[in-house]
Amino acid sequence: MQKTPTDPLEKGPGYWLYEQSGVLKPVVEKYLNGNLLSQNELGIMRAYLRQWVASPVWDGNPHADEESRAELNALRGAISKITDQAHLEEWFQKGLDLGMVPL
Repeated sequence: MQKTPTDPLEKGPGYWLYEQSGVLKPVVEKYLNGNLLSQNELGIMRAYLRQWVASPVWDGNPHADEESRAELNALRGAISKITDQAHLEEWFQKGLDLGMVPL
């Protein structure tokens, strides 16, 4: 029997492939196939990214310094600024720069 994590740092962010509602997967696949997302789909992606980047696991990085913590907080704050595909691309690049790959 597998142990369920009790420490929030043991449990990472929810990953899109395991999302149960069936709403997120088509949006991510559409994006990964190079298609533009509608405003509604951007909202779905924002909700996913918000829970991803809010995970306490990112706060537990033992290699984080003051600058990387500030970048993480800026990335968290930038979620609401994702209003079009260009902003989404910028957000993903900033996440990649921090070693975060949500897709």
